[in-house]
Amino acid sequence: MARVSFDGEALKAVAQQAEGEIVLTVSPVQPDELNEAQAAKAGEFPVVELTLRFNGKVVSDFRQGNATITLPYTLAPGQQAAGVVVWYLDETGEITICHTSYEEAAGEVTFLTPHFSKYVVAYDEARLPAGPGQTQPTDAPGESGSLPVLPILGGAALVLVLAALFG
Repeated sequence: MARVSFDGEALKAVAQQAEGEIVLTVSPVQPDELNEAQAAKAGEFPVVELTLRFNGKVVSDFRQGNATITLPYTLAPGQQAAGVVVWYLDETGEITICHTSYEEAAGEVTFLTPHFSKYVVAYDEARLPAGPGQTQPTDAPGESGSLPVLPILGGAALVLVLAALFG
């Protein structure tokens, strides 16, 4: 199950772009749904697409706000929590690292994003601590200004009534 929360600025941006019911979709992306450049960059790592729609129009930019996304992810044998990272994957196959944290006990990766699109849950050994006793800072998203967390079942859509959130 995925969880999505929006900070106040993101909610304000969404409300300015749409009214009433908004459909939020969190869905896995199959390798054959990616273009050649995207598929090459994603490799064997899972890709997820986040989409927010109002009357068929995509609302993807949260202006100065952010959404915090939490997805299930199980470490592969030999992987360490510090190596888990989420990348934004653009149409040209370029990646941008997202502020990422991994909670091993829960088996969840959490990342922060200012827009919805395609994201790769990847593993990067370069993120591992350099030696014993050293810790590597995570790209953990901040908690300030967080608003409701919305549970999303894998591949399912959730209809949000933002009008209720804004009175």
